[in-house]
Amino acid sequence: MPIRWSGVAVSEAMDRVEALLEQARPILKQAGEACNEAAQIPDLPQYMQERLVQLNYMITNAIRRPVDSVASVRRDIPASALAAEQERGKQNTLGM
Repeated sequence: MPIRWSGVAVSEAMDRVEALLEQARPILKQAGEACNEAAQIPDLPQYMQERLVQLNYMITNAIRRPVDSVASVRRDIPASALAAEQERGKQNTLGM
C-alpha cells in the first residue's frame, strides 16, 4: 500500500536536521570540555563534581540522541515508496 506522505520531503528534512546538528557539535563539545575543567577545580565538593559529570553526560547526549533519532526516522521511511517517489520526480523533470 503506497504511503500518502512524501518520503522524499521527510528525507530532505532529515538532511537539514543533520546539517544543523553538525553545526552544533563543536559548541556542545566545548561545553562538555568546560564541564570537565570545572570538575577539576581544586577542593570542589563531590556533590558539585557529580552535578558537573551529569551535565557533561546530558551535553554529550544532546548530540547522540538526536542523531540516533534521525537514523530512526530514516529507517521508518519505506524504501520502496521513497524510490518510487524519486523515480516519479525524475520523470516529471524529464517531461517538462
